[in-house]
Formats: sequence, C-alpha cells, structure tokens
Amino acid sequence: MSEFSVITQSIVTINVTSSANSFGTERRFQKDLSVADLKNKLELLTGSQSANMKLELYSKDNKLLSKIDNDEVMFGSYPVDDGCRLHVVDSTIKLGEFEDLSKVEKFEMKEDDYAKRTDSVRAFKERNKMGRFAETDPEELKRKEEEKKEKELQQKTKAEAMKVGDSDELDICMAGILTVCADVFRVIDESTSFSVFQLAKEARTQHPKIFLEIIDYELCYLLIQYHLESNHLYDAID
Repeated sequence: MSEFSVITQSIVTINVTSSANSFGTERRFQKDLSVADLKNKLELLTGSQSANMKLELYSKDNKLLSKIDNDEVMFGSYPVDDGCRLHVVDSTIKLGEFEDLSKVEKFEMKEDDYAKRTDSVRAFKERNKMGRFAETDPEELKRKEEEKKEKELQQKTKAEAMKVGDSDELDICMAGILTVCADVFRVIDESTSFSVFQLAKEARTQHPKIFLEIIDYELCYLLIQYHLESNHLYDAID
C-alpha cells in the first residue's frame, strides 16, 4: 500500500490585531513555532504580556476558526493559512492605552545646553559650514542684496503706476493671470501635464497686454503654489 503525505508551506502571512490597539499589522510566522514562542513575539507587536494573552484565529472572511489555547503545540497545528487574522485579547489593557501620547514624558533641553553639545546636528553643521553656518562670499551677499532691492523697486514702481485711471489695464492683467491659473487647475484635475509658461504664452497671443512684466508671472506662480499647498497636490508638478 502506497504512503501519502501532505506538504504545506512552512511560513504563513497573517494579520495580527489586538484588543489593546486600534490598528493591525501584517506579519509572517513559522508554522513550527510553538504557541508559547509565538506569544513572546506578539509581545513586541501588541504590548501585552504573554501570560495575559488569549489568542483567537479568524479566517479571511473574519469567521472564528479556533481559539489557540495550548502553549505547548506548534502554531501550524491549528488551521492557519495565508490571509488569516490572529487576534490577541488582553483584558488587563484598555483599547488605545499605548496610543495616548499625552502619557509619554517628553525630553526637553534648554537652548543653552543644546548649544554646548558637540554631538548634535547643529554642532555638525557648524563644523562643516553647512546651512545657515555656511561661509558666504561678501561679494555674493552684496549681489543678492542688490537684486532684492531692485526687485522691491520694480514692484513698488508697478504698484504706483497702477492708478485709478489705469483700472481697465489692471483688470486685463488680472484677468489674464486668473485665466492661466484656471487652465492650470483644470489640467491638474485632469491629471495631465502642463507648462505655466506655455499657457501664459498662449494667453498673451490672444491679448498682447497680458504678462508684459515678470511680476505678472510671479503672481501667477504664487497663486498656483498656494492652490497646490492648500490641496496637497505637489505631485502634479514636475
């Protein structure tokens, strides 16, 4: 008479949930692991002590398959398979007890004490002249300051030039900016690529008074940036 043997996979992937947590996690376990050793591993996942654990095995359809109540046998001796859910019940812990961060004592350090440390991120940046501690060429600083003043002067000049009598020209300018912004928002919603410069160029061909100065482009980009930041749509831009 021929002998037959049934061979099953030695590792299972299951979801672990707990009466102490509101979230679950997917884990892989050896079937030849004893239930006692399994509980020891579950301590790190759930925060429960193995002595207080009661284990329940559920199917993929969330039907109770078995209570795992023998610490001496192998985990695989129960009808566990990929996709099952192992639920840890611990009556000594309240739901969400380990998720309340208000109970965690915060470590705080005075600014003066932090500044004296030699193993901090700040000390590392200071030693390597990084970030705000980087050495900057005086000529480079002077050039940037002049560029900043020039930009402020251009914005002030444009603002002063926009008198009440120029309201029609101002309306045309704003209409062009808003039109391009609306086109950008539309293509973002459609998940298609776009070029702000190209859209502005097309708008200008329709009306020559649109986007005459760089500040018009800057305002357009600022409006689009605000829209992206407000709606968390950074992925829409390359």
